[in-house]
Amino acid sequence: MGPRRLRTVAGILVFVLLAALAQAVPAEATVLKCGDSIVSGRPLTVTLDNDLNCPSGYALTMNSDNAFLVTLDLAGHTVAGSILVYTASRVLVKNGRLSGLTASDSTTVTLTDVRGVKLTVRNRATVTANGTPSTCEIDSINLTQARLTVDDCTLHGGTFYQGTPTVRSSVVSNGRLSFTDSGNGLFTGNVFDNAPVEVGWESVDFIFRNNVFKNAGTALDMGGVARGPWSSGTVENNEFNDNSIGMHAAPYFDTMTVRNNTFARNTTVGLYIDNRVTPRQSYPVSDNVFLDNGQAPSGATDRWGYPLRGGLHVVNSSVENGPPYLPAITLTRNTGSGNADYLIWASSRDVVDGGGNQGPCKPGDVNLICF
Repeated sequence: MGPRRLRTVAGILVFVLLAALAQAVPAEATVLKCGDSIVSGRPLTVTLDNDLNCPSGYALTMNSDNAFLVTLDLAGHTVAGSILVYTASRVLVKNGRLSGLTASDSTTVTLTDVRGVKLTVRNRATVTANGTPSTCEIDSINLTQARLTVDDCTLHGGTFYQGTPTVRSSVVSNGRLSFTDSGNGLFTGNVFDNAPVEVGWESVDFIFRNNVFKNAGTALDMGGVARGPWSSGTVENNEFNDNSIGMHAAPYFDTMTVRNNTFARNTTVGLYIDNRVTPRQSYPVSDNVFLDNGQAPSGATDRWGYPLRGGLHVVNSSVENGPPYLPAITLTRNTGSGNADYLIWASSRDVVDGGGNQGPCKPGDVNLICF
């Protein structure tokens, strides 16, 4: 073999070795101290070999080239302090306890089997949390102009402003979720236990499906879904059990659909609809079941002074414009038993009888026929 060919083969071997090194992912245990930075322009895994107790400042800072993933394996250890992830980074933190994480500036962060974390997410960042309800625990959420996806975790409340939330197959307990000017929210297969949910002003396109809401004051308050044919609020196939008020919907019910839910043992009322503007379109309230609601009412009244008590209470009139109250809200195949005082309270000006509704109904107007 000639000298030129030897130089060519040697060059190829060096290139292959460098390429292999560039793709290597170190995983040896590393001792870290408060204030350290984990920064890499290539794939990297750092395995923590010690607990960290960092009472001030950020415990750790992480940053990567967005094309590569940087992983911090807590390996069962605790970081008592917050991690800062900034710029367009891709970061994975897993397997341990972490007091806090701040993600901003278009970062993408995944938390897997991380417990005790307080999340601050802002400025177009995306955070995904997953695990099991015992290994993935989020103590609080403060989110602004960002996206959060949670699968199979435990949450204890949070506030969202201009956020995009997805929560699936999780337990939300002992804390409030509040949304303002947020959109495209998806909540499926969750248990909300003493965890009221407030979908607030200018929030659009929220879906609640196959959830259980229990042990709250007002379990679900769809109180600010924005008006417009482009927006909607869909509540279907949920259970509302043992709250004071199962669900409150106001003020723009023309953009909501409530169907196939069960409202049981809510002490004041199962479903309270208070539509405060003249509806522009009518979506049905259909196929809901109301069982044993209103047995210990709180004394709350609707805006006309009528007491809230029983299964379904509907007010559909325009404070802004007055009569006519059209189109009215259609009620279809809403049934149940054991509700105190009434199953459906709605006057004729407020509703349209879609058929199949079960009584007793009040105040008994002819426009609503209940069997």
